[in-house]
Amino acid sequence: MNLNSATVLDPVFQFLHGIIAEYGVYLFLAIFWLSVGCWPGYSAAGCAGNSPLNRTSGRHRHIIQPHTPPIPPMPTLIHEYEPPDDGMD
Repeated sequence: MNLNSATVLDPVFQFLHGIIAEYGVYLFLAIFWLSVGCWPGYSAAGCAGNSPLNRTSGRHRHIIQPHTPPIPPMPTLIHEYEPPDDGMD
């Protein structure tokens, strides 16, 4: 009995080669559209905590909120002081 992995797996590789040679384009399109269908699930991963299978026993959940820096104050406008004209010059 020959247990060489290349010899043992040769029929599997021949089968896969035949399937891909015959239906490769259709397999590619099917896998592509299935992956496009999964994108909303990946982007909605934040909603996974709302599923009934993922409930916690308590109602207290820790929410981490990023710290936003305070709004900087408005810049002070500097202008030349003009003394009032009182006629004493």
